[in-house]
Amino acid sequence: MSNEYVPIKIENISKTGLKASQEKNFRKQLLEDIPKIEDVIDKIWPKKANLLMGKKIFNIYFINDEPCFIQPKEGPILPYLKLLHKYPFLLPTCQVDKGAIKHIIGGANVMVPGLISKGGKLPTEKEIPHNMIAVNCEGMENALAIGQMQMSAEEMEKKKEGIAIEVITYIGDEAWNIK
Repeated sequence: MSNEYVPIKIENISKTGLKASQEKNFRKQLLEDIPKIEDVIDKIWPKKANLLMGKKIFNIYFINDEPCFIQPKEGPILPYLKLLHKYPFLLPTCQVDKGAIKHIIGGANVMVPGLISKGGKLPTEKEIPHNMIAVNCEGMENALAIGQMQMSAEEMEKKKEGIAIEVITYIGDEAWNIK
């Protein structure tokens, strides 16, 4: 599995409103891409809320001027990392050991050893929509990053090396600091 995602880099982002038909299509796509959002979608996106989109390398969707979703070019819609902290059940998770923290918040991909070590935990869900996963860390409450799995849990246990998850967004990247 290979993708062409580049970690989010945002300098200046202008926001534009979406037409009613675009909002309807976005909502439909959102429910397909993040199936677990159905129970909380009205809390996140109230009926009268203003939906805006910012475009750079990724699309970033704002609800009432708060960043809520990101979408890699031609990729699935994902929860914005801060939204994932409020609703951690939106994405399947894995856990890296403490030694991986500095590398991931520095923008590195998640390597297999960080997941199969004593402090790591491989994903347990059989099916992971779009292979997108939240990366938690041993001893931390909130996700550190969101990325795309590059191999299955079985492959990780067998190979014991290589890139396990290609990171899309992480704590401290430019998307994290959007105001």
